[in-house]
Amino acid sequence: MNMKSSIYKLAAAGLISSMILAGCASNGNNETPPPPPANNNANANANGNAEPVVDNEQGSETPALDGTALASANEDIQITLPDGWREDNELNPVARLSASNRAKEKYIMVLATSKQDLAEGAGLDDYINIFKENTTPSVENFDATEATDTTIDGAPAKQIEITGEVQRIKVHYLATFVEKDDAFYQVISWSTQAQFPDHKEEFDAMSHSLQVLKPLEASVGNDGGGSADLQAYEGTSGNFQIMLPSDWTEETTLTPGADIQAARMAQEDYVAIITESKSTFSDGTALEDYLDLVLQNGMLEAIEGAQMSDPQSVTVNGNAGLQFTLTGAVEKVKVGYMITVVETNGHFSQVIFWTLEQMLDQKLPAYNEYLQTFEEKGSAL
Repeated sequence: MNMKSSIYKLAAAGLISSMILAGCASNGNNETPPPPPANNNANANANGNAEPVVDNEQGSETPALDGTALASANEDIQITLPDGWREDNELNPVARLSASNRAKEKYIMVLATSKQDLAEGAGLDDYINIFKENTTPSVENFDATEATDTTIDGAPAKQIEITGEVQRIKVHYLATFVEKDDAFYQVISWSTQAQFPDHKEEFDAMSHSLQVLKPLEASVGNDGGGSADLQAYEGTSGNFQIMLPSDWTEETTLTPGADIQAARMAQEDYVAIITESKSTFSDGTALEDYLDLVLQNGMLEAIEGAQMSDPQSVTVNGNAGLQFTLTGAVEKVKVGYMITVVETNGHFSQVIFWTLEQMLDQKLPAYNEYLQTFEEKGSAL
């Protein structure tokens, strides 16, 4: 049976590395991006000046950095901004703090991940591998250097450089990863490939200026419920649609073969919908048979410590469905899925919502609300 790729191909796309670098280089037309809105640097002067000096494991000293401390919204981390930099909240909705010097095409952002969201025993190297796996699809001609060891804020850290093309722009990144207390941190700085050599020393000093001011709070999810602002997201075939909040964005790299893919990365919300014509299967194939085929297609084997609930019969917008939850670790990330197989007039479909495992229960009501809008366009219900 040549079924389309199922959940085993989803991995943890977006999760943890939802800073995926697409969109972070420039505005795609080789022009300097527009400046951030006025007064967006309200936090920049909150903590005065900082001049950190950090030693790496080889004993060399990172140059002191003069500038202004920029703290995150809840003041749990901060970095130092040199002159000419300002807070820039438009870079990425997932970043805990971000800044730029847009006139000179220089950018930086910091992201954080609680160790509770990763498989037990996951280390800094695992975290870097997660980053690479989830970044590679968004960067053409992706190439990364070997990690080098350093120390940041008294904690072990590693750095890699990444080159590639994003939105047809040749970009060069300095990615710094820090393990501190119960969390991992990423400091991602970048510029164009042509300009990076001139900025690398500054990027390195800014990365080493990271300070963890208090422990990272555990991940909390927004349930995202409420249907006042839903809009249609249509599949690549145009034969299906689902209604999602307008702050979700259509995606193309979450899972191969999906007809509809979308995400709200700031809230760790993801959906992929795989549709398959009934003509693909033997005459008389029932929804239960289709679910068996899905499960036999490698789903459970691909998830470490998989825990699957018993499938329950549901009705999806007038169509028969079977629904279950699935939790476990994928690429060291603890993930929770709500999976529903649905039978419409001409197709079997898998509607797969996922998020971090500890957020799943909170988000299930909203996911089920969105699920009820899924339909095969033009089918008689």
